[in-house]
Amino acid sequence: MLIQKQVHVKFICVAITALLSASALSAQEQEQEEKPRALNLTIRDYGISIGNSARVNGLRINFRDDSHLEKVNGLNVQLWLPRDDQNFQAVTNGISLGTFFRSRDLNGLHIGLLGGGADNNLNGIGIGALGTGTGGDIRGVTVGGLGSGSGNDIKGLAVGGLGVGCGNDFKGVGIGGLGIGAGNDFQGIGIGGIGMGAGNDFRGIGVGGFGVGCAKDFKGIGVGGIGVASGNDFQGIGVAGIGAGAGNDFKGIGVGGLGIGTGNDFQGIGVAGIVAAFGNDFKGVGFGGFKFEAGNSITGFTTSLGVIESPAYKGLAVASFVNVNEFRGISIAIFNKAEELKGVQLGAINYAANNRKLLRILPLINMSF
Repeated sequence: MLIQKQVHVKFICVAITALLSASALSAQEQEQEEKPRALNLTIRDYGISIGNSARVNGLRINFRDDSHLEKVNGLNVQLWLPRDDQNFQAVTNGISLGTFFRSRDLNGLHIGLLGGGADNNLNGIGIGALGTGTGGDIRGVTVGGLGSGSGNDIKGLAVGGLGVGCGNDFKGVGIGGLGIGAGNDFQGIGIGGIGMGAGNDFRGIGVGGFGVGCAKDFKGIGVGGIGVASGNDFQGIGVAGIGAGAGNDFKGIGVGGLGIGTGNDFQGIGVAGIVAAFGNDFKGVGFGGFKFEAGNSITGFTTSLGVIESPAYKGLAVASFVNVNEFRGISIAIFNKAEELKGVQLGAINYAANNRKLLRILPLINMSF
């Protein structure tokens, strides 16, 4: 019995020792796996590194980058896609080349056969066959075969085969095959195959195959195949194949293939193929193919093949039918109608309600001063 008990005790001791040895070996292997491996031909991090080194000043060549990478000053060459590590804290200063470049911050020239991006900011030049992007800011030049974008601001030149966009402000030049968009303000030049827009203000030149627009104020030149519009004020030149308009005031030149309009006032030159309509006052020179109207008054020179209507008018009006409550100036039409006339009417039929009965309706000419 004693011998049998000793055998059992020895067996238990051997088993425990084996388990402890296996655990230690497993921990050692895990530690070796987690530890970055690299052939470093460096002195104090200066030189050449081949592998997954953490810090290099010079040339670094690696198959696949991950969160072990901390900083590269020089040239970083990555042969394959970076690992999808959440804790990617690398900073690259210099040049990045490879299938896909990635760092927390990128400063310099970065070229990816597929694309690339920075979790935070990119300062310099980023070029990707598919796309380039950042979670923070872009300052410099970015080119993406499909698109270029940033989670915050873009300052510089951004080109995207399909589109260019940023979550906040854009300042510079943006070219997108389909469109360009800024979540907040846009300042500069934007060209979008379909359209471009800003969530807040736009200042500069915007060209969109379909349209150009902003939620608030527009200052500059807008050209849209279908429309150009601002949610608030528009100052500058707006040309659209179908329509141009502003939610509030428009100052400048507005041309719409079908129509042009404002929610409030218009000052400048307004031309519409069919209808020109303004919520309050119009001051300037205008043409409406079928109709030209203002909710309050018209001051200046306007013409239409059809109708000109407004509660008040000061200036020269030429149309088929001029229908104004209070008219001051010269009205030329087939039929001129005014409730109060202070000026001259020239046309086939001229009606001035404030004249004496026999002089209210006259052919060819009517007047009142």
